[in-house]
Amino acid sequence: MPSPSLQALLARAGAALDRGRGAEAAQMLTPALRSSALTRDDEFAVRSMLAESVRSEVALIDRRYSRNVIAMAMAHGFQKDDARGRH
Repeated sequence: MPSPSLQALLARAGAALDRGRGAEAAQMLTPALRSSALTRDDEFAVRSMLAESVRSEVALIDRRYSRNVIAMAMAHGFQKDDARGRH
């Protein structure tokens, strides 16, 4: 079981993730990962949440990119059916 201070950090980072703020969670977790005082289990917990933070940010970027591509295509007259070969 993680130390009380690490539990608090993981809880704060988890709350940031719940709000869709993966970058914020990663910023909180990175200094803890650099600590030499972490046990193997603590390091695993931090690394796992850090990986989830990165995954969350990548998913957010992907959604934003997809929306922008769709908006640009629609602005240029591209229809959903055009992608399926129907004009």
